[in-house]
This record gives sequence, structure tokens and C-alpha cells, in this order.
Amino acid sequence: MKNAKNKPLYIGNSPFRIQENPVQGSIISRSGVPFYRIAQVDRMPPFFMSLVSPDEHWLFIASNGGLSAGWRNEEQALFPYTTDDKIMASTESVGPKTLIRIEDSEAVRLWTPFSDRYRGLYTIERHLYKSLWGNELHFEEINHDLGLSFSYAWRFSSSFGFIRSSTLTRLSSFDPTQSIDLLDGVQGLLPPGISSDMQAKKK
Repeated sequence: MKNAKNKPLYIGNSPFRIQENPVQGSIISRSGVPFYRIAQVDRMPPFFMSLVSPDEHWLFIASNGGLSAGWRNEEQALFPYTTDDKIMASTESVGPKTLIRIEDSEAVRLWTPFSDRYRGLYTIERHLYKSLWGNELHFEEINHDLGLSFSYAWRFSSSFGFIRSSTLTRLSSFDPTQSIDLLDGVQGLLPPGISSDMQAKKK
């Protein structure tokens, strides 16, 4: 990206990178399951979705990853039950969080997929996949500079409740000097017994 004087833009000592591919929608197959794919989803304003459960689970989630989920009603929420605008604004503090450290012979690099705090430091693409049945949702971020892709999915299970699976894929050739450390999980889980009234009154 360049400014009005045709000079490259930097964040500190790092050039600012932006992916200018257009937003595109299409129906694709992933492991034999039909999905609707939105390519470059981060170039759209965040929007709200829900997933369909065969049981009594509920999950409301934004296209930027912010979410609320629970069982039966809001009194049994796993994540804070609040309005959609607050859910979309909570993506850095509630829900999935992944930290990846890549070390090679030259440097140690940190990558936090789906975080806008590092926006422009890497050349990335973000894609969203929702099954045509509405019961499964996949988030994908491709880091072209590191030659890696990270994705995670939400789905339901009658036996285990909410299932989140994640995958790290190498896109470039193997570098024997490279090592990868990955920390992956969720944050902002509510303790048992926190009612919606108590959540609404918190300061």
C-alpha cells in the first residue's frame, strides 16, 4: 500500500500489507460436505449468524469470530450473552484465540490468526465457510508470508456438546531449520451459575 506521494507505508519498521482481492461467494465441497464460501470475508463489515443444532445447543457467531453460545437458554450460556454489537466487538477477548510462534535460522516470528491487532503486518487472506445445512462453520486464514494456513470449525455433537476443531497446514516446502509452537484454545468462558441478569449488571 502506498500513500499520496507514492511511497510505501510502514508500521514501525514493517511495510503495511493489504490483500486487495475482491469478496467472492461460491458453493464448494469440503470433505464431501457442501459449503457456501465467502472469500476475503474480512473485507466485508462483520455480520451475525447462527448455527443449527439437533439438540438444545445454541450458538450465535459473528463473521469476525465473536460469539455467544450455550444450552437451552441464556441462563446456561458458555460465553457472555449480550447484544450482537457487543459480541462482534469482543472478538479479541471472548471465544477462540490462537498464538503461533515460528522459529527458523533467521528469526522468531509471532502470528495471531484472525486478530486485527496485527493487521497489515502479514499478507493474509480470510475465508468463511458455512455448511448448506447450517450446522457447521469454518474460519480460515492463509498467511502467504509464512507459508501457513490456520483454520478452525464449530459444530455440535449430541454426546459432547460444542466441538471446536483446528488445523494448521504448511503451504510451502518443508524447512528443516523451522520449528513451530502453537497455543490454541478459547477465552472468556463463564463460570457455572452466572445468570443473564448478573451479566447485565456487571461493570
